[in-house]
Amino acid sequence: MRYLHLATGSAVLPRPADDGVLLVAPDERFAELRGSDRSALGALLAGTAPVADDEQAALADQVVAWGAGRLAGGPRPLPERARLTHRLGGVRDQVAARLGARLVAGEVLDDDRLLALDAEQAAEGTGGWLPVHRELGHLVAGPLLGAPSRPAHQPITWADVRFRRLAASPARPQLLELWATWRRHGDRYDLTPPAAELTEAVRRLSAWLDAGGSLERHQVLVPLDGAPVTTHPVLPVPAGLMGLTA
Repeated sequence: MRYLHLATGSAVLPRPADDGVLLVAPDERFAELRGSDRSALGALLAGTAPVADDEQAALADQVVAWGAGRLAGGPRPLPERARLTHRLGGVRDQVAARLGARLVAGEVLDDDRLLALDAEQAAEGTGGWLPVHRELGHLVAGPLLGAPSRPAHQPITWADVRFRRLAASPARPQLLELWATWRRHGDRYDLTPPAAELTEAVRRLSAWLDAGGSLERHQVLVPLDGAPVTTHPVLPVPAGLMGLTA
């Protein structure tokens, strides 16, 4: 028997019964999947039931060809659950020492929460803060928000990060759907990473910070599969454009 094992960090978002599911790959690609039997489709994608017929075989082969999973001879094992917020003690200390900022951690991205922290910082002038969370197959940190890295620089906000993410996405409606699912349900529909993968990603983030990596105006992505760390510059959005994400 063959079983489909989705890659760690994938997400399977439920949709209305006649619309199947939205499969999200660990690298933030989206595929809309449908099957004649919704419950059987869910079991196939969860890796708890074998490929049962030609329809499922074709779908499983497509997922594998798309790079979001593999076929195996047995059910997908459930990984030991890990909590990111329990593993960030050393990184919190590094952020406080190097940036003079507080670290705001979450298990997965919560867009509304971060936008609310923007408003809180603007109202209270509470100083810089740094978001750290998991997004699919990556541990994501930064950039420094709410405080200028140098006096001449305009502070970056989460709204700036959000705007630029949406502007760059080729699948904006699906990305918004993913964010909304995380906001409402946390990581309920994610294939969450094993404890060892998440712990290693935190270690790599800490080592990257020790080596002088900058989070002041960059977002850093640490792949859970061990691929190289990447950094992405974030600039404030020019006045007048922000309303385009409403």
